[in-house]
Amino acid sequence: MEERSKIEILHQEGYPISQGAKRLNCQCSSFYRELGRCISGAYKASSAAECIVLISCTV
Repeated sequence: MEERSKIEILHQEGYPISQGAKRLNCQCSSFYRELGRCISGAYKASSAAECIVLISCTV
């Protein structure tokens, strides 16, 4: 399963950032930063991935 999908599931299940990051073996800052991508309400892995593509195309 893709990392963004795992983050989405953990976030929906109500895991605190520290516990979600620990489960994915990543830094809290990385987990938190990912949750901040393209949010217009709830975090969606597909929206975050699209946001990355748009940013890289405009640079």
